[in-house]
Amino acid sequence: MSQPFPVLSDFDIVFAGGGTTACVAAGRLAAHDASLKILILEAGEHTLDQAAHVQPYQYITHHAPTSTTLIPNVGNSSPRLNGRAPIVHCGHCVGGGSNVNFMVYTRAPASDFDDWGADGWESENLIPLMKKLETYEVQPGGPTHGDSGPIRVSYGSCQTGVWEEFVHVGTTYHKRPYADDTDDLETCDAYSPWAK
Repeated sequence: MSQPFPVLSDFDIVFAGGGTTACVAAGRLAAHDASLKILILEAGEHTLDQAAHVQPYQYITHHAPTSTTLIPNVGNSSPRLNGRAPIVHCGHCVGGGSNVNFMVYTRAPASDFDDWGADGWESENLIPLMKKLETYEVQPGGPTHGDSGPIRVSYGSCQTGVWEEFVHVGTTYHKRPYADDTDDLETCDAYSPWAK
């Protein structure tokens, strides 16, 4: 049986895990220096051209008990959770969690990064990296958003108006305000369309 690519035995860079970060970093490194031999090791399946990964409405299949693309990490039960155990799902496929979460785009507020208290990981240090990562088409030109990165962020080409109804109900009955951009690192507790 012939191999489509030569099998290499040594690499310049090895990524343990084929999640979003590893895929983006490997792509950027390869674009910078095509001579690098880069290996991405991923325990989960490849997702190229699989319908459940390129058609957002199929995201729910990843949450099925028989799914092989999400791994549930179950914590210890806690009295603060009424005796329940927290469950955090992690992506288990090439592309990681970004490949199985309805393809939505979310950023934490700046205070989340700042509260870590880790030198170099404050939001002011991360904003240039976030801007470098994205091409933000939702509201181009914002001070915390990029315009030429490998990750395109938009509302997509098909809008049904359902989100407008959802946001209207939320702002009417839940009394949270509407915001144009909840990924600006400042806006919290507001309703907004979810970019992808």
